[in-house]
Amino acid sequence: MKCLCSSAAVVALMAAGVLHSPSFAAERPSLFLTGSVRSAEQVFAQADQSTAAEGTDAAAASGDAAATDAAAADDEDDPDDPVDSRAIEALLKMGDELVTLQEFALRMDGEVEQVMDSGQKMEFGGLAFYRVSRPDRFRIDFDTDTGDPSSYYYDGKMLTLSTPMKGVYGQAEAKPTIRETIQWMEDTYGIETPLADLFDWGGENPPVDEIIDATSAGYGRVNGVLCGHFAFRTEEVDWEVWIETGSRPLPLKFVITDKTQDSLPRFSATLKWSTSENFEDQIFEFTPPADAKKIPLTPLSEMAKLVKSE
Repeated sequence: MKCLCSSAAVVALMAAGVLHSPSFAAERPSLFLTGSVRSAEQVFAQADQSTAAEGTDAAAASGDAAATDAAAADDEDDPDDPVDSRAIEALLKMGDELVTLQEFALRMDGEVEQVMDSGQKMEFGGLAFYRVSRPDRFRIDFDTDTGDPSSYYYDGKMLTLSTPMKGVYGQAEAKPTIRETIQWMEDTYGIETPLADLFDWGGENPPVDEIIDATSAGYGRVNGVLCGHFAFRTEEVDWEVWIETGSRPLPLKFVITDKTQDSLPRFSATLKWSTSENFEDQIFEFTPPADAKKIPLTPLSEMAKLVKSE
């Protein structure tokens, strides 16, 4: 798995229409289950109440903390070292929190810049709704400005990719865990999972050595919640992350600038978390509609043969 900053791949995914944006017109089917299973709006309405309460408590204490941090930084950090140890420490604490999450929902609202042939930058939006039950189940629903709604289902045995509005789906036998399946998806089919790299910070070997510059930029609010603001640089991307203060150091926003392109396109996203879920099994199980057509998932190796033969 690559570092979170390599999630610049999300830029390409959204621009290509693999992710799909929040256009909830009446004629479009809902991505989210209703009835006995809570919708995305219900999940995050409840999550927002607890988050707002924690954010208020953290705000009361953080005014003094900001001054204390600044004073400590003057004493402890080498002014000639481009890597601020406080920024690295914040990432590691974030990783420690992420690894504790066993069953959770996550909503990502993102915007990506796409550069036209004329050189003009245009912005497109997208939404991804994650439901995860470690170690072996996930479902991700996508909707963007540039493509039809689609979903990934993984029930511990089978991976399904579904595009309901086109009436098609593909399936393949998956690996036994989420981490293995995500890596297999990328290696075998070239299917990247947005935000997957985020969880590397909760692994045994967080990719700290890829960071060549790290800065603590102070504090900011994301949807009213107080966050620590940190900026990082690698060889290929610049990225920023806003991490919730208080007892729940989860990332609530990030911005990525792709330095491999002369136009420097940016991707930004805000995140909403619901960390105390108890999902029903049906969330992760795909039942094809009667009129849906099953199509094969073509491995990269087979695609290369097809291209070569043309």
